[in-house]
Amino acid sequence: MDNSKSTPQDAKHSTRTVPGANDRRDFNRMQTHGNVLLRVKTPPGTIYDAYLVDVSASGINITLNEPIAIGTQIQLAVKFLEHNEHFFVCGVVARLTHLGTEHTDNQYQLGVELQYEKNNPDFHDWRALFIA
Repeated sequence: MDNSKSTPQDAKHSTRTVPGANDRRDFNRMQTHGNVLLRVKTPPGTIYDAYLVDVSASGINITLNEPIAIGTQIQLAVKFLEHNEHFFVCGVVARLTHLGTEHTDNQYQLGVELQYEKNNPDFHDWRALFIA
């Protein structure tokens, strides 16, 4: 497995900024592709498969088949497809949106606010990659 991290310039070339006139975020969001393994921190520590929608220096939007309550503390293993790299970060669910349609009732989008982790090099690498 390749443990190398991309530079901020690499991220700019492989992602697309998501515009938002009413967006109050401190950092730009970028669409990207990847997989996420999500674990709820509280017992029983349920694990879910999820997919990247977009990312920023301070958060991540993902889709999955189960709702997770706002305020839930989670751990994320994020695998970017474009660069074959991964990050292990923690966050809290800040937004839950039901995306169900007539064909798929069980689609949800989570907005996750990443939590500062002083001793987690992946958290610092994530911030450096997406603050540009």
